[in-house]
Amino acid sequence: MKSKLTWNTCLAALSLAAMAAPAFAQGDIRVVNRVRVKPGSTADWIAANKDRVALLAKGGSDRGFTVWQSTTGPREYAVVSYRSKWTELDQTVDPQMKAHEGPMAAIWARINAATESVETEMHTKVPDSTSPRSTELPAFVRTGRATVAPGKMNEALALFSSELVPAWKKAGTSAYGIFRVRYGAPTNQILTFAAMKSWADLDGPSPAEKAMGAEGFQRFQSKIGALTLRTEWTVYRYRPELSYVPAAK
Repeated sequence: MKSKLTWNTCLAALSLAAMAAPAFAQGDIRVVNRVRVKPGSTADWIAANKDRVALLAKGGSDRGFTVWQSTTGPREYAVVSYRSKWTELDQTVDPQMKAHEGPMAAIWARINAATESVETEMHTKVPDSTSPRSTELPAFVRTGRATVAPGKMNEALALFSSELVPAWKKAGTSAYGIFRVRYGAPTNQILTFAAMKSWADLDGPSPAEKAMGAEGFQRFQSKIGALTLRTEWTVYRYRPELSYVPAAK
């Protein structure tokens, strides 16, 4: 799904109805709006989004999202929210914000004026593949997008679940997860993420390699390499000032 200057409509339909506590990942359906800002309009886009977050807090909205800025690859912002059921995507109106419709519309006009394009993807969580909920979000995440060879999806998912997830757990990775693409991108893709504290985390072996050992990690890479066509890695930085994570109620 691609659009220009209309991502307020898109995000309104995809906002997260927050659950019991702030968390990095809640619900089995993840929605990612990949936003690209017009050249020269970054400051305007950021300022408008900060005002939006402030207004959501003032109105007491319980629909939250997190924003992540790419530090590698094309410059973009990923706006991430979660759903427990697909039917929640029909809930486009936020009742908490009815008294603030005018000011919010003005903010969205500013955001749209600074937005070049939006691409929306929807992913589903692979069962038992995500870290326990946490109230603390990581400073960075390292994401992987693996394109799976035809007919190899089940094998690839099983390998990620049986070897990569236990390695993350053993290494004490604070946040991690595995998802499948369902809409908005090729459905033969598996998406992973693992938390990073800083760029210094990349100076040594990855948490998975430390947990598996050098030889075990090499075997894992060989096995997953036989099931996939390519993998793209991207590092995103968390932007708390652009994110809205409602407090627990």
